[in-house]
Amino acid sequence: MGYETFYQLDIFEEDGTTLINDPALNDEILDDGNLTVELLLKSQVDPTTWYIHQEEMAALSKKYPKYVFVLYGDGEESGDIWEECYLNGRFYCWELKYVIPKVDVEKLKSSPAWTRDDWSLFTLEK
Repeated sequence: MGYETFYQLDIFEEDGTTLINDPALNDEILDDGNLTVELLLKSQVDPTTWYIHQEEMAALSKKYPKYVFVLYGDGEESGDIWEECYLNGRFYCWELKYVIPKVDVEKLKSSPAWTRDDWSLFTLEK
């Protein structure tokens, strides 16, 4: 057993805006037969140890050079959330960064007092 990640895939036209579903891609096999593009597109994959995902996604994007492949990953460690984009064998990646704003004391002072019966106060914006 190794480090497991939940994967999800979206595929776009080269313009990056039009989501596509090309049936020719659905049966593409990845991860030594453990995954298919169709399963990744439908988010029907349990977390797995797909250690060669970058190599395989780069190869898949070369095979279908007019599509942009966006692979999302959510690792088993807290905060290990990332997205990789592939086009014709090239890719870039970014990781999610949490940004927590400073406490707004004035907003806090003007907020209603919380009571045990009023769970609706747990909203980000009023």
